[in-house]
Amino acid sequence: MTNYSSGGAPWYSLSSSITSLTLSPGMTTIGNGAFYYCTQLTGELTIPASVTSIGEYAFNGCGKLTGDLTIPAGVKTIGNLAFAQCRGFTGKLTLPEGLTTIDQQAFSNCDGLTGTLTIPTSVTAINNGAFNNCSSLTGTLTIPAGVTSITQQAFRLCSGFTGNLTLPAGVTSIQANAFRGCSGLASITIPDSVVGIGDASFWETSSDFVMYCHYDSVAVTYAKNNDVKYNNIYDGEIANVYDKTYTGSAVKQSSLRMIAKTRANPAGVVLVENTDYTLAYSDNVNPGTAKMTATGMGNYSGTLEETFTIASTSPEIKVTGDNAGNAAYVNRNGNTMEILQDGAYTISLYEGVEATISDNIR
Repeated sequence: MTNYSSGGAPWYSLSSSITSLTLSPGMTTIGNGAFYYCTQLTGELTIPASVTSIGEYAFNGCGKLTGDLTIPAGVKTIGNLAFAQCRGFTGKLTLPEGLTTIDQQAFSNCDGLTGTLTIPTSVTAINNGAFNNCSSLTGTLTIPAGVTSITQQAFRLCSGFTGNLTLPAGVTSIQANAFRGCSGLASITIPDSVVGIGDASFWETSSDFVMYCHYDSVAVTYAKNNDVKYNNIYDGEIANVYDKTYTGSAVKQSSLRMIAKTRANPAGVVLVENTDYTLAYSDNVNPGTAKMTATGMGNYSGTLEETFTIASTSPEIKVTGDNAGNAAYVNRNGNTMEILQDGAYTISLYEGVEATISDNIR
């Protein structure tokens, strides 16, 4: 299909009279401006599986299209304003794996789209205003690892997103108004790779919204300057953890230290148990691998886990019963004990150690 300027398609003069659309199987391109402001188009839009390109303004202003919107598997780029103002879509938006670019305002003001937004891992560019005012999209938002910039107004007024958003380590900038009005988000974790945050990026979020930021980073500066709650991110370490020997009781570490490190203080500070963190043990009675879980509290959050080994010992053999008080059974060779006097005996070992007891032959 030919590319047109916005309003330049030969049928544009009839755009307010076109009420239905059938796209031919086998077509590969929906050109720029193809159905720009065909405001009376109704029903669900079925894009043939053969389509690999959706151009700029392709369906811009087609506000009466309804139902789900599914982008075919072969599409790599969705052009500027391709579906902007398509407010009639009321179902789920499905984006294909293999898509790389969601261009400027591609879905801007598609405020009827619902359900969780799944952005394919193949996407590397989410351009200005791509999902601006998609306010009915819900659930947790995940940004693909290949994205390096959260552009202007990319998710502005996406108030339906909830939970905690963690930006990938490669993101270097968050531009103006990127998450403005995302009032459902509980928190955002910002990597140390971010070197710039634009004006109003987190304005109009909820009063409980928290930014998790690396110490002395641009994110901390932004939070302070804009009265946004924040917590520092520390690189934690559980130090002085040593392997232990089985005792028959719960084994714990006696000289453990929890250390929080920052870029400005790589040596870190030692935290205080039950003030800065709590410590829980599991599998720490019998021989094997024991686990510790430290959970931040107060000014610290998150968890760290560490393990240590509980080594078994030579089993202690205990004998009770007839003649147990005399030395009749003291012949012992390694882990073997020979009972020299007749009697009724009970032989037991520490819990967790198996024993084989055979008949006493004299």
